[in-house]
Amino acid sequence: MEHSELVERLLSKHNPSLAKEAGMVYVLFLDGEIVLTKCGELLWQRGLHLMMGAVAPRMIVENDRFPKYSEHSYIFCTKEDAEMLRSKLLEHWNKICKIC
Repeated sequence: MEHSELVERLLSKHNPSLAKEAGMVYVLFLDGEIVLTKCGELLWQRGLHLMMGAVAPRMIVENDRFPKYSEHSYIFCTKEDAEMLRSKLLEHWNKICKIC
């Protein structure tokens, strides 16, 4: 998958409405880290629960079209999408590493 395709796939799965209602929401940071956090009025005001660690030492995809939390790009998505996209980020990272 090319970089531009990955960006578009990530953006298509970003669902900010998931973070508006009270409850919990999955956050996929673009280094592959997946966290679960409170949403609604408590969004970003409580701890982030690590579900899966980063797959790269830095952001794999950087683009001004993604929201940022403390300098780190992320998307809100379902658990299933977070896990699927994390594997795509890992594939992309491994491809980058082979080129270097």
